[in-house]
Amino acid sequence: MLPLQALTKAEAFAQNDPSGIMMAITAMAVVFAALALLWLLFTLVGKAMSAATRLADEAEARHKTLAAKNKQPPNFVDSLQVFPGLQSQLPS
Repeated sequence: MLPLQALTKAEAFAQNDPSGIMMAITAMAVVFAALALLWLLFTLVGKAMSAATRLADEAEARHKTLAAKNKQPPNFVDSLQVFPGLQSQLPS
C-alpha cells in the first residue's frame, strides 16, 4: 500500500477545476482590473496636465496683455518709482 501524501496546491487545483475555466476567469479578471487601473491613472494624469497647460497659457496671456497695456517689457521695473530720490539727482 502506498503512503498517504498531501496534494500540492497545483494538484488540488487541478482536481477541483479539471477543465481550467476558473483559472481562465481569474486570469481575465486580473488583466481587466490592471487595464482599468491604467485607464484611470492615464485619465487623471491627462486631466492634470491639461489643467496645468491651461493655467500656464492664461498666465502668459495675462502677462502679455499687461505688458502691451503698459508698453514696456514684461519684467521692467521703473527705477524712478523704486528709488524716488534718484530723480532729483538726474541731470535735466
